[in-house]
Amino acid sequence: MSIVIYIMLGSGMTLLGSVLLFRTEAVGGRRLIFRDTRLRLDRYLESDSNLFLRIKRFLGTSSLRLLLHYVLHQILSIVLLVVGLVEARLHRLKIKNKVVAKVIRAKNEETHLSRLVRHKATGDQSGGE
Repeated sequence: MSIVIYIMLGSGMTLLGSVLLFRTEAVGGRRLIFRDTRLRLDRYLESDSNLFLRIKRFLGTSSLRLLLHYVLHQILSIVLLVVGLVEARLHRLKIKNKVVAKVIRAKNEETHLSRLVRHKATGDQSGGE
């Protein structure tokens, strides 16, 4: 079998074992595995979540969100300004390029073949060829 199958089977069995363990602990009302470690981890997470709740209460639920929206709005305004400046610069370059292209086209309009055609039309009209 492929390694992927083994990983999937291992993940599934670990998940099933965890579900059964937590269900047994919930029904029994006490922890069966790593009691002290899990208790310390619970206390640590509880203290951190209390700190987070105090900070959230201090700042207010919408003031932080409003600040983030304002900062994002300012960043997007600056990006829009830069895009507008780049667009204007590119438009000027496009117009300048069009003028240069017309000048080059006008210079290259008279080619060697066009000079031969003109010479034949204006030059030897006697038909001596």
